[in-house]
Amino acid sequence: MVLDGGGRRAEGRRAVRHLCVRPDRFPGGKWQLSADALYQLPGNFEIAGALFARQGYPLPVNITVDEGFLGTGYGGVLAQDVDALRLPDLWNLDLRLARNVKLGGSTLTLSADAFNVLNANTALTRTSAADSAVFNRLNSILNPRIVRFGLRFQF
Repeated sequence: MVLDGGGRRAEGRRAVRHLCVRPDRFPGGKWQLSADALYQLPGNFEIAGALFARQGYPLPVNITVDEGFLGTGYGGVLAQDVDALRLPDLWNLDLRLARNVKLGGSTLTLSADAFNVLNANTALTRTSAADSAVFNRLNSILNPRIVRFGLRFQF
């Protein structure tokens, strides 16, 4: 992307004003939680978990407007306060179970990891342009539950 001196994206002879409507350009959530734990069980087993949560990002609804003959092209106008509408809160829990087996001077680790244990399909981004044919379209969600089995050999 090429920007001119006024923070506008240059497209040929016109410049388009960019209204910052992406969730990652506003302050994110007002709260966030992150907790990790690992416990070593008898028999060389390990159990671990990671919990991540945050408030949903703002979804600032905007409308594209033509700035006219003397304007610089098209720009965006917020249709409501930036924080008036938010995506749902995000909660994600990952778990791990592993067993370490000693083989002489080496170690073999058998593991099972589960990602997004709650299988939440939380919306992460939506189309926020109110004058778009795809307004409020779901663009991305949290990845589905995934289970991974692993084997690691250390020598």
